[in-house]
Amino acid sequence: MKKLLVIILCAVLLGCTVALLFNRYLHPDMRFFLHAAEVSDQWEQSMRERAHGEPLFIFAGGSETRSSIDPQILLDSYGIRSVNAAMNAGFGIQNNLLSALRYARPGDTIVAHITTDAFIGQTDIGSRSAIYRRGIQAFTTPGIGLPWGELLTLFKCNSGDLNLYAAKRIMMPDRIYRYDQQTCIQPSGLMDIRYTQAQSTPSPTPGHQAFRLPQVAEPFARFSSAFQQLCQDKGVKLWIWRAPIFAHESYQVQAALEALAMVRLGYQVLRDDEFNVTGDARCFSDLTYHSGPKGVRRNTNRLALHLLHPEFWTEESLTFWLAEHGYNPDGSPRTSSANLGAPASGTLQSETRPGL
Repeated sequence: MKKLLVIILCAVLLGCTVALLFNRYLHPDMRFFLHAAEVSDQWEQSMRERAHGEPLFIFAGGSETRSSIDPQILLDSYGIRSVNAAMNAGFGIQNNLLSALRYARPGDTIVAHITTDAFIGQTDIGSRSAIYRRGIQAFTTPGIGLPWGELLTLFKCNSGDLNLYAAKRIMMPDRIYRYDQQTCIQPSGLMDIRYTQAQSTPSPTPGHQAFRLPQVAEPFARFSSAFQQLCQDKGVKLWIWRAPIFAHESYQVQAALEALAMVRLGYQVLRDDEFNVTGDARCFSDLTYHSGPKGVRRNTNRLALHLLHPEFWTEESLTFWLAEHGYNPDGSPRTSSANLGAPASGTLQSETRPGL
């Protein structure tokens, strides 16, 4: 019996060791995005040296953000020092923001792609990414720290992870979309995708959409309050910038409603009257909204102007924008567009940022 227990214990230890090594060094998505983070670490160090104490912009979110903002363009064309710290949307926004916080110092500004439907709950791969990037601080960060039980995810490995590895590495290496073969990470941290699935996609049509004001779930509201308080305590600004989306211009109405929900949660949402919605498929590499070279230039240049001369949506300015486009703040069509008037004085907030 004693010998059997020793064998079982050894088997458990061996399994945990194999899972630990697989999760850290072999899992395709984890391996790719940890490499991306290491590249961003090197870029941040060079930006800090150039900044001489001046603050940086830190971009946070999923791969749509990682693939659409090039800090090299921001530096060369506008003198803006920044770090692209975005990870994978599948990791969960909480874990991605924990990873981005690794870079934030007092005076910095986090520019995050957050939407009200962002996944807040824990995922094994997301928790691992936060632990690898933040260490013990992934658990102790006030308000959005991980439960200590998530430490066990380092030793978990399910059949889905193994099947993903087998499919991407062994069974169909040339047929499955792969970050690590069709994508490279530029020294600036940009996720440069060499994929062309979306290039021949027809322009989107309006369709018959029913727009609605997003209903904010309680976990997202608690998360938002905690994260905003954390940034305030750290002396870090938090701005929201929507990553590019491939859609007909009519989708701007839904994007405006999304921005309205975010503003009501207390976020500072950078004002973009088009809400970064474009129907130009040439801006994208695939239909999951990863940007191609044209999209990178478009989005980075648009964002630069907002960083240099920031203006923010308010509830009043968004309500007026919706009314101008024929909608009420709840997303229902207006019965009359008469007597709209002009936006009230002060409905646009602005901020200057010296020293860029």
